[in-house]
Amino acid sequence: MDVNRIDLEEARGLLESEQGYICLDVRMAEEFAAGHVPAAVNIPVVEKNPMGPGLVPNPDFSSQVEQQFDKDRKIITLCLRGVRSMHAATMMMALGYT
Repeated sequence: MDVNRIDLEEARGLLESEQGYICLDVRMAEEFAAGHVPAAVNIPVVEKNPMGPGLVPNPDFSSQVEQQFDKDRKIITLCLRGVRSMHAATMMMALGYT
């Protein structure tokens, strides 16, 4: 199964529909706090490197997603440019999310 890329208007339409979609914002907490989609859930896929510059994977991402969402939940992943959300969606598919 492949990850489906959608544009913002399609995402908005799905989130506003009554089809049960939820928005998973995978940006860092600081980015989320600066503004986010109403009712979005924030689970960062990366975090600031505590040992120096740059970013590192969030080691708890998979377990946090599994605690928050059932495997058959309709989830739209979101980030700033699409790279982190694509990575998150790919990770989730490896966990069995459809």
